[in-house]
Amino acid sequence: MKILLICGVGASSGFIAQAMRKAAKKRKMEVTIVARSESELLDNVKDADCLLVGPHLAYQEKLIKESTSPYHIPYAFIDETVYGCIDGEGALDQALELIDKEK
Repeated sequence: MKILLICGVGASSGFIAQAMRKAAKKRKMEVTIVARSESELLDNVKDADCLLVGPHLAYQEKLIKESTSPYHIPYAFIDETVYGCIDGEGALDQALELIDKEK
């Protein structure tokens, strides 16, 4: 399973990705979590199982939807509280819910 995280320049998503990896390790889950900047979205979205996007990029939803739809990749904006608190457990739960909805 591969989860792609996107934020403005990739710094915030990097922190969240690290927290998510710790949460996944606690749960003994095999998951790849990749953090990238918004400019790297198109290069990385093709092989992702889901996409989580920083809430501050909501204005880019049209581009995100267009980028993910050819690959049928579910996406969501990370909950603001989860994002602000760098809550790896919450972000991982949000990603898993997205993937489960697609099954």
